[in-house]
Amino acid sequence: SSVVFICTTESLSAVLPTVRSRMRIHLFSPASAEELHPLLKDLSAQDRSFLLTYAQGGAGRLIQCMQDKEQLQRQRQLFSLSAKVLSSLSPVEIYAALIALSQEDERAFLTHLLLSLGERMRRGDAVEQQQSLRLHRVLLRTLRCQQFNVSRELLSQYLALALAGSNRSPVTSNQ
Repeated sequence: SSVVFICTTESLSAVLPTVRSRMRIHLFSPASAEELHPLLKDLSAQDRSFLLTYAQGGAGRLIQCMQDKEQLQRQRQLFSLSAKVLSSLSPVEIYAALIALSQEDERAFLTHLLLSLGERMRRGDAVEQQQSLRLHRVLLRTLRCQQFNVSRELLSQYLALALAGSNRSPVTSNQ
């Protein structure tokens, strides 16, 4: 009898080339909103909208939140807090919100910041989209710092100052 291993990964590049060369690779794409709508038929319009944004095409994440109302509420609070971080101009306010966000697991912290940033880019004008791109670069720098086990408090302080600077409207000079 033969044995078949089924492996999944979010990052194919993280799999060693020697292992990858012996695999049959099937790429899956996220489910569309239309495909996920039947799962959401018993929810309010507000819950449907939030869950589609949060799930990002992942039916598992969507179902998990639907089955656990406390988790749905917690994810909503995190999303709201991350949106506040991205819209605030005060480094002190941003830092306080980042500290609250960082009390959650690291993945939830970054997931909600990036989801909020994506929402901001979709609904914003050209100036907001430029600011969002700058914020995206700041978040990528933060991700790189996390790889080196930087203190979360220091990282939150850096991010608060960088986000506050990125949220300000660009100043033009005649020099």
